[in-house]
Amino acid sequence: RVLVLGLGIGAIPNTLRAIRPEMVIDIVEIDAAVIEGAMKYANVVQDDRMHVYEADAAQFVRRPDRQSYYDVVILDCFDPEGIPAVFHAKEFYENAVACLRPQGVFSTNLIWTLKEAPEIKDHLRECLAAPLSIYNSSESNCAIFGRAVADPAGPLVLDDVMHAAQAVDAENVLPYFLEPQVKRAAPLFVSKTARRVPSGVEA
Repeated sequence: RVLVLGLGIGAIPNTLRAIRPEMVIDIVEIDAAVIEGAMKYANVVQDDRMHVYEADAAQFVRRPDRQSYYDVVILDCFDPEGIPAVFHAKEFYENAVACLRPQGVFSTNLIWTLKEAPEIKDHLRECLAAPLSIYNSSESNCAIFGRAVADPAGPLVLDDVMHAAQAVDAENVLPYFLEPQVKRAAPLFVSKTARRVPSGVEA
């Protein structure tokens, strides 16, 4: 069961469904026009395994019935100014991570060139156990992901992530391969050189 915060053009839920059609996906999007556009033009279809909630993501993750409910929580919320202010706060990340079941994974798409990025990364270091990061050297995107800091299973193991990526690649369900992306993953807290992030990006 997956929670996707932010719908956009539907790329994330559609990719998840391509990988695992049986996956149950809840999507939270605050903008009704975005929902309408994704359903009309991006083949986002609600059914018994995919539901779109028109709601505020920060409020949604505080719902008592969503605590310890999801195997994966994915954050991908932006507005024309960048990352909305509500997602700058540590409280949001604490609440979002609390939605995870044991061994669950939280992932966010972060634009590392934004001024609020260092503050958000600090929150992720505190809420996630040894989070991993994948920087896109040609663009401004960075994926940061990991398990809850209190998860008894401990941090994600990079070799396990690699094996999972290879398994998906072997199925040929996506128009691209995951393994080359995962090969660039490294701990969020190590030096810029070791992490192979673009020059000028602070840890």
